[in-house]
Amino acid sequence: DALWKMIVDIVPTNVLGAFMNGNALQIVFLAFFTAVILLSLSSAHPQLIALVSEASTLLQNMLQIVIKGMPIVAFISLFNLTRSGKLSSFLEMYKFLLCHFAVCLVIVVFFVLRVALTRRVKLSVLVKKLFPTFFIAFSTSSSLSAFTSNLETCEKKLGVDRRLTGISVPLSQSLFKPPVVVEYFLETLFIAYSFGVQINFSFIITLLISALIFSFATPPLPGATPSCFALIFAQCGVPASAISIVIALDAIADRITTASMIVCQQTELVQFAHSMDMLDAETLKKP
Repeated sequence: DALWKMIVDIVPTNVLGAFMNGNALQIVFLAFFTAVILLSLSSAHPQLIALVSEASTLLQNMLQIVIKGMPIVAFISLFNLTRSGKLSSFLEMYKFLLCHFAVCLVIVVFFVLRVALTRRVKLSVLVKKLFPTFFIAFSTSSSLSAFTSNLETCEKKLGVDRRLTGISVPLSQSLFKPPVVVEYFLETLFIAYSFGVQINFSFIITLLISALIFSFATPPLPGATPSCFALIFAQCGVPASAISIVIALDAIADRITTASMIVCQQTELVQFAHSMDMLDAETLKKP
């Protein structure tokens, strides 16, 4: 009953009520619905699309300013945890980091091996081609910073047709994020357990749905995940004070997530290009 109510409640009965009550899933639903309407009006009202684009750029710049202050927030958060006697909750999070690393490693190995076996590419050759973009994503924690390298690798090293990369690379960086879902799910689960939140079937399903939805909404910027975690915590009943742990862990967890995500996107694009007959097999196999 609780799960069905949550699904039904995703559609708000009052537009303003979704924002006043801070219902994260309803806000995301409204954002998606608005985006669909704007896309349908793009040809008839290009000025409206330009206005939305400028507003998006403004919000991203504001978010970057906020993110620059994250190290200070992380220090203050750890200090408050120490004062409140909850530092042990943070120290226990090494288990999450190990689990997150292991799951992302399994995902990456699966995607890479699938391409190597199905497209008959030497594993060493494929890894060598994927590594530069992987390293950029890991060192910057930003898929946006790795975008140029991602695009160049897909076109010139993996043999994906340019007509496909122009659409698929930015689209995949926005929508295809398995490691992000893993991070949201595992970190929230570990933190909820650490803070004594009741974990049952309804909690797991709510968390899965929230992690999937907010993976689409995550900005491609380093340090942007805590904002989405705050909304997931509100949806799942995790104390808001736990966000301090997220901020402290983000420097490590986000690097693992971003680097893994880029590899998943590149390898999946190779498979998709092959299915569309837009893959140059010789370029892919060439050392």
